[in-house]
Amino acid sequence: MERKEIYIVDDSDDYRFLIQQVFNKFLPQYFVRFFSGGEIVLKQLLLLEEGSVDKPPSLILMDLNMPEMSGYQTLKQIKDPVNEDFNFVSLIPIVMMSNDETPDEVSACYGAGANAFLKKPIEFEHLKELLNSVCYFWLQINQVPELIGR
Repeated sequence: MERKEIYIVDDSDDYRFLIQQVFNKFLPQYFVRFFSGGEIVLKQLLLLEEGSVDKPPSLILMDLNMPEMSGYQTLKQIKDPVNEDFNFVSLIPIVMMSNDETPDEVSACYGAGANAFLKKPIEFEHLKELLNSVCYFWLQINQVPELIGR
């Protein structure tokens, strides 16, 4: 079975470290790549579209509140149906996460194409449970279309 890849987009070094610990200790069957902001992950996704990178992620977990380019702005660019830069990449499930969100922000993310919106847990045990559940649903149970040519 092929090892599935997950992109984590979050500007917090500490939170990325916690997530890495969870994957290292409890979810080693997944390969995780970290990105500290929206611009950086967009560049990587453009490389995928161009065929410069072979394997697309099976899931993107993205923080809502990031400096420079927010998770919402990044999401809009990826999921925008008229953006020709991201054709097959727009099929990748994106789960938005935040520890400080408003109902309007949640609605806006769903309107922009988010596949889910979750509250970020702070405690390690809760983070472990959430990541385990998210990975189980999105990477084991959920059925996604084959990404053409990938």
